[in-house]
Amino acid sequence: MPRKEIVFYCDICGRKYGYEKDAGTCEKSHLQIAEVKARYDKDDRKKEYPTSLLVTLGGGKVIEYSRKP
Repeated sequence: MPRKEIVFYCDICGRKYGYEKDAGTCEKSHLQIAEVKARYDKDDRKKEYPTSLLVTLGGGKVIEYSRKP
């Protein structure tokens, strides 16, 4: 006889859960990005790619991601 299975997914990381409540808890545990600012090198005339990105998360924490030289 065929079996019916209901699966719930976290919309952010894609992890599977058997219960909707667990998937909701996982979604709430992820920090959301509030703002992204790009920084460019003053000497780069093209200003094609940023040298770093400042990412502000929902809790107010700021993280800097830098490009490798």
